[in-house]
Amino acid sequence: MSEVVVDTNVWVMVDEIVSDMETDEEKLCILACQDWLEQFSANEDSLVVDGYQTYLILSEYRRNVRAGGVAESLLNDLSGHLFHRLVLKPIGLDEDGYAILPPPFSLTHGKDRKFVAVAIQCDPYATIHYATDIGWAHDREQLESNGLTIHQLCPDYIKQRMLIR
Repeated sequence: MSEVVVDTNVWVMVDEIVSDMETDEEKLCILACQDWLEQFSANEDSLVVDGYQTYLILSEYRRNVRAGGVAESLLNDLSGHLFHRLVLKPIGLDEDGYAILPPPFSLTHGKDRKFVAVAIQCDPYATIHYATDIGWAHDREQLESNGLTIHQLCPDYIKQRMLIR
């Protein structure tokens, strides 16, 4: 059993409709996220989120997933397995409301700090899974050189987005 951290964009992509997407990269990304979710649902891995006083991650998930969708259903199920499949880790926040990270960790996007903050509280560090956020691609080398594992579910999508920029 492993502990995993999941960027919100994975949950959002799970409920997207493949036929609504314009590019092959988007379509493949949806399928990759759905496959990952199916594997996660079938195993005993735990989802690590912040809790106690902040609840930033779960709140963000709830605001962004489709009501009545697959992602919401799994999140509801996980909430019923508190401390078994849903693991809460406390995080500190700075004056801007972003998670505080100890050196040498840093991130391009402050809003993603919460994912790193909970991942580094696990022993060993939890793997962070993401789908469509190019910020992780920018920070990947620095994070991995400090012991974190960042799993990119949609590499072709990320490459396409980075070329456009």
